[in-house]
Amino acid sequence: DDEPLAQTLIAGYVQNTPFLECVGICSNAIEALAFMSTNKVDLLFLDIQMPELSGLEFSKNVPKETRFIFTTAFAQYALEGYKVNALDYLLKPFDRQRFLQALMRAKTQLQERSQQTVNQRILGLLAELKQKPQHLTRVIIKVNERDFVLNVTEIDWIEAEGNYVRL
Repeated sequence: DDEPLAQTLIAGYVQNTPFLECVGICSNAIEALAFMSTNKVDLLFLDIQMPELSGLEFSKNVPKETRFIFTTAFAQYALEGYKVNALDYLLKPFDRQRFLQALMRAKTQLQERSQQTVNQRILGLLAELKQKPQHLTRVIIKVNERDFVLNVTEIDWIEAEGNYVRL
């Protein structure tokens, strides 16, 4: 946001929200792009009318893993805001209650995305395990009603003998 008063208001709301941490405040989109190139940002509060690059244009360049909520005084951009996958659209001036409503929506979506990422990692590991050759390290041998565990490295030879196996 290019307005210092709006920056202060949003920063105050963020500071008073236990599950949020303010990692930076930027006055324009160019500054924000530079900041985001070296810092991880999960959620962005983004004004629409800013100098040099509008919030709508900037939102198209935000990394997919970064979600954003528009904060603006202009209602006419709301439909366009949702077309670029904004989590919410806060019309200035907004109060803490409306801010928290937007945050709860964002928190839910971020948690769902986090769970999807975990699920994808697990599926990736399972696929990787399936592709790796599986080698037997031990065998269980039954001899006269007793079971013995034998390390594969201890076997010198295996021979079929009718319905039996000779090791």
